[in-house]
Amino acid sequence: QHYKRTGFDLSNTSAFNAWGRSEVRYGVAASTENIQSEANERGYRSRDGKRTEYSAFAAIQYQPVPSLTFEGGIRYSRYSALDKNSTTVCTEEFDPDVADLGYQGYNCETFNLGKIRNSGSAPIASLTWEPVRGWQIYGRYAEALRMPSLFETSGGFALASRVGSNLRPEHARNREVGMNYLKDGVLQSNDKLRLKLAYF
Repeated sequence: QHYKRTGFDLSNTSAFNAWGRSEVRYGVAASTENIQSEANERGYRSRDGKRTEYSAFAAIQYQPVPSLTFEGGIRYSRYSALDKNSTTVCTEEFDPDVADLGYQGYNCETFNLGKIRNSGSAPIASLTWEPVRGWQIYGRYAEALRMPSLFETSGGFALASRVGSNLRPEHARNREVGMNYLKDGVLQSNDKLRLKLAYF
């Protein structure tokens, strides 16, 4: 199996001290993957596909006062995948163990799936309040997208591509509230105590 992946990540952080303390982070990322493999001695179809993914994000952390921290951001992702193999669809069941028959006598049609693509955005927002030094109360909402992998979008042994199956990204939505306790130098000067209670 021949697999190649190339890509890059580029990000930057800018800090400001006007009207409180703030940090702005932003960046882009891109990757492309190619896969090819040779058929084995039993004639299983080899993989031959390509996948690209692009994303861009921006996030801010803002502290108007030391006891209050707001964080927010969003990431936009887009992917496209191309399965270069064709897929044969038959209207009747086909027994792959009867190798001599092939597709003869069945009503079959061969398709080239072509390129599929999808995109989406995932926001994040949180608010942390520290009424007493070392005690933090927070709330957080976060979404995440996972785009289909190259294995999921190319047909081969153990997985066949389906005609018309434009795979959508997995989309997670998480809500969390909780409390943190942070204390340094509990028993010795260099130790740290961290406790967390959360509901999500």
